Amino acid sequence: MAKSLEIIDSPDIISATLETLLDTRSNLSVSPPSTKDFYTSFILKIESDSLYIDQVMPLTGNILFKPGQTLNVRLSHKSISYRFESEHLSYSIDDSGFHYHKISLPTQIQYLEKRSGYRINLKLSQSQPIKYPFHQKGFA
Repeated sequence: MAKSLEIIDSPDIISATLETLLDTRSNLSVSPPSTKDFYTSFILKIESDSLYIDQVMPLTGNILFKPGQTLNVRLSHKSISYRFESEHLSYSIDDSGFHYHKISLPTQIQYLEKRSGYRINLKLSQSQPIKYPFHQKGFA
């Protein structure tokens, strides 16, 4: 398996990468420091130095996220695994009753491209005959 670990540390590229992930509605796996469990969420929006994510699932995990904590965030998209740390800033409810977490934009994103193989288009020089194992009466 081919692997290539890279680090993104340019603020412009970090924002562009997160915008792409926002558009794809990729699942985030978020873990507070007090537990090894990961909770599922989505990126809702990106504003200045903040990232807004949906409340986590299962819902019981929302009480584990406290302001000032460093959160571990993971996600996968198109055979690329992304990881970063963000500071939890707040847990709020907007005017329509929608719950969300506000976290800081990461200062760097690690990504690992994983490929188990590469596609190669091969053309057969001759078509191969297909032999059926059923040459009994009643089978065509």
